[in-house]
Amino acid sequence: MKLLDASALLAFINKEEGGITIKNLLDDAYHSGSAIFIHQVNFIEVKYKCNKNFGIDFTTALMAELDSPFFGVIKLIENAEAHYAATLKHRYGHSLADNIALSCAKFNEADFYTAHRALKETGEKEGINMQLIR
Repeated sequence: MKLLDASALLAFINKEEGGITIKNLLDDAYHSGSAIFIHQVNFIEVKYKCNKNFGIDFTTALMAELDSPFFGVIKLIENAEAHYAATLKHRYGHSLADNIALSCAKFNEADFYTAHRALKETGEKEGINMQLIR
């Protein structure tokens, strides 16, 4: 399983450094019939940033493009994952959304893609397979 955080998906959307890595992941998922995932709390951050920077029409069109079998949004969080996310927040700080995504990656044994070096370091300390895209 491959899991993105908001920073990774935004790097792709904004054509920032590291965005090509996410484009390649999405292309591979499309052609192989697999899927790339993002947790809903991170997806909400992406939608907010896109609304703010590009407008609601752009965001609506982008969300329609991403609504496909090869891009999945994880909508639930189990109690154990929520507890672990709270523990991570206490240990390291980071945003609640980042900690929920880390927890999701840990419990699903996912490869976790981020543009944030500090988040990568936290994930590695917790035994999560972290991929820094820039």
